[in-house]
Amino acid sequence: MYCAGKHKYRVGGRDVFLEECSDLLAVRFQEPAHTDTREKVISRTTAGPLSMRFEIPMEKFTIYQLPFQSAAAPMSASEVGVEIGQDSRVVRTSTVFRFGPKRVVATDRVIVRPYQKDWSNIVTFKKWNCTVIGQFEEGYVLKIPEGQDPLYFVEMLNNLDWIVYAEPDLVSIEKHPRLQTEAEIHPLSAMSGDSYAISITEADNAWSLQEGDRNVIIAVLDDGVEVLHPDLVHTIVATYDALSDSPLYSINPWDGHGTACSGLIVANGAPRSVVKGIAAGCSLMPVRIALSQSRNGPWVTSASYIRRGIDWAVANGAAVLSNSWGTVPSQLIIDGFRKARAEGRGGKGCVVVVPAGNSGGNVEFPGTLDGVLTVSGTNEYDEFKSFESRDGESWWGSNYGPEVDISAPSVHIRTTDISGSGGMATGEYVDVFNGTSAAVPLVSGTAALIISANNTLSEGDIRQIIRDNADKVGSYPYPDGRNDRMGYGRLNVKRAIVAAKVLPAPVESSGSGTVGRSGNVLRGVIRRAGFGSPKAAGYVLDCTGAASYLLKNYSNNSIGLVSEFERANLDYLNQFESKHVNAFFDFLEDTSTGAILWGVKLEPVRTGDYPAGGVLISQDPAPNEVKMGYIERPS
Repeated sequence: MYCAGKHKYRVGGRDVFLEECSDLLAVRFQEPAHTDTREKVISRTTAGPLSMRFEIPMEKFTIYQLPFQSAAAPMSASEVGVEIGQDSRVVRTSTVFRFGPKRVVATDRVIVRPYQKDWSNIVTFKKWNCTVIGQFEEGYVLKIPEGQDPLYFVEMLNNLDWIVYAEPDLVSIEKHPRLQTEAEIHPLSAMSGDSYAISITEADNAWSLQEGDRNVIIAVLDDGVEVLHPDLVHTIVATYDALSDSPLYSINPWDGHGTACSGLIVANGAPRSVVKGIAAGCSLMPVRIALSQSRNGPWVTSASYIRRGIDWAVANGAAVLSNSWGTVPSQLIIDGFRKARAEGRGGKGCVVVVPAGNSGGNVEFPGTLDGVLTVSGTNEYDEFKSFESRDGESWWGSNYGPEVDISAPSVHIRTTDISGSGGMATGEYVDVFNGTSAAVPLVSGTAALIISANNTLSEGDIRQIIRDNADKVGSYPYPDGRNDRMGYGRLNVKRAIVAAKVLPAPVESSGSGTVGRSGNVLRGVIRRAGFGSPKAAGYVLDCTGAASYLLKNYSNNSIGLVSEFERANLDYLNQFESKHVNAFFDFLEDTSTGAILWGVKLEPVRTGDYPAGGVLISQDPAPNEVKMGYIERPS
């Protein structure tokens, strides 16, 4: 009965290694397993008395803490598992693994994707004494026979030529960062307070430009949402519990994480409320994919539950998937997100937002995936959230790496909470929600507000708009426009909405490659415009038969002054005069004297006619530096 495999499995052709926890053991007893029965079985181990750590109710596993073992008579978790497994009252014992900050238990379930899904698969599974207990579009969830090691079983399946992949359906257990107590809260800066996350991202200014559209649905895949919360009750269009595969929806009174995330997205900001979500006016779809066994207890989920939740959300009209969770790598989840991005929103794709993680190390799965928005955390000082940052929460730090796309506030966040004493705080709100879990819904809400502004955009367009319109804050330089901690910068909701509202119909490039943005693009001819000394010369994009657009840079220097750095760019632009180009830009501004394109990059239309590589007109500034000069509109 003891699972003694090689402690690894494969995802996407790569090995995922699991480190055995020498002091933990998971035991599943024959039902009904009364407390006295469990105590009798456990008390008989030669290792000494074992203490219960916690239950995993949906898996019927109990995790035990092994006693301290002396060097003279050590007894490993595997040896204890073998011994306990001999008792007829024990169904299965399983190794508890360590994967980064998570603890992982191998269940009696495996996930299998054949090259061809048909009735012959079922016949073969029955020959193996396996039971099909779940299906997905491309594969199955199998319950394997008692006594089989799931990691060994998966390895066997992956050696068969008719199997695309097989993986264990691992249970992932992790704790969220604890919240600050009243005694720990330090004096905050002037930018801090209940609404700093709203003001620092300019969400309040974005609301004057765009309201959330009721037809845009955000699925919050989490531990559940208090559906009767006064700030959320009128936003909910559907609910689903992936743990029980049921629309009937109830949550534990202490599962407040999903309620907190939801408030940051869609809280209605009613007069008596103290919270307004980024995408207030949009609709909420709570999808339960995890639970905790007690208040402040570990968070428990598995790949099959998560995938079930993803598929249901997409099938029921979600436009954005907000995922404030991490787990061990899984091809089943990868395929689910890929399907959501390809098929959601009538083929325009669901926007998938995920956290970088909270352990201060490398980005964790699913933040490592391509095609998702991976979000790291910042604080009220626009610093990257680390163990040393000035926010006072020294017990956690945001993860970082090349996968980070965007950063957003992640400490001292006011949001909705489960009503009463069961939630994170007493009452209907919490003031100190934290973690990259808090940063994710801010970005998810921005994605929903962008869709409200322009529903023609693809999920790729939306991801690009959010990245391209971030603020370059923090103490880290931005080579090539990004860094591994802040991504492309800290979220700016207003700039993203402006870009989405003015985005023209995409023009397909016939050049040799894209230098700038996907989506924000116009094609035309570069023309010189005289500005008079000392303003030297400027350039406009002449779209024949349509309009002319002034090419303008981000600037906070004196109007009319042209820096030496800008002169060099103007000289370079001279090489494009009268040439056809694709002009990629951040956003378009309509003024009384004409239209201006901000933050422009150029790409030659035909290879060989123009300088290789295009020209960068605007450049990301270092902190507190002028942004590259200014080109004024001709009078």
